[in-house]
Amino acid sequence: GIAVVYQRVNWRDIAGVWSNLNPRLVALACVLYWLQYPGNSVRLQRVILWATGRSPDEIPSLWFLSKLTCSSGFVAAAAPVGLAGDAAKIAALRLFGSLSTTEAARCALFDRVVGVQWLCLFGLATLPFQSAAGLSSQIILPQVFVLSAPIAGVAVLLALPSVLARIPGEFIGKITRVFAGYRSILLPARSAIQAGIMLLNLILA
Repeated sequence: GIAVVYQRVNWRDIAGVWSNLNPRLVALACVLYWLQYPGNSVRLQRVILWATGRSPDEIPSLWFLSKLTCSSGFVAAAAPVGLAGDAAKIAALRLFGSLSTTEAARCALFDRVVGVQWLCLFGLATLPFQSAAGLSSQIILPQVFVLSAPIAGVAVLLALPSVLARIPGEFIGKITRVFAGYRSILLPARSAIQAGIMLLNLILA
């Protein structure tokens, strides 16, 4: 990212923009951005409940999940690879959250897919308004492809367990269990909770 900025943007322009920013508004923007994380913590808690079938007393507390969500968010921002945050989340759920490795991986995966799924659905919903506002097809069509691809990925996730189940082998069986059960996340009431959290994230962002 730094290399791209170095090639495309004048550093003096960047410094000029930062020097003209209102420090109070910058602080407010940071606070609003990080207010997404309590909502994301609730979403992760819901996903763990739905994906594992455990009771609230049998899963990590919301306070623990809040610390975990903030920590993994920091790791994702600081690490060169964004998936490092998910890897950290899986490790923490396994080591400190009383979940098996398979359960931790499944919950982290589903939590990620839920967020991307609703972000893309909201993005697709804006396309008719963009068209009505006069934006050209050169701007809208790439968005269609970019936003539709993760939705197609959800369809693959739903079909993958039944496909993998036909392949013998203990290792394949473990992989199958990681991807199994996403349908439980898509029940209407649960989808409404996910959509509400994602909409709040968009507003705060």
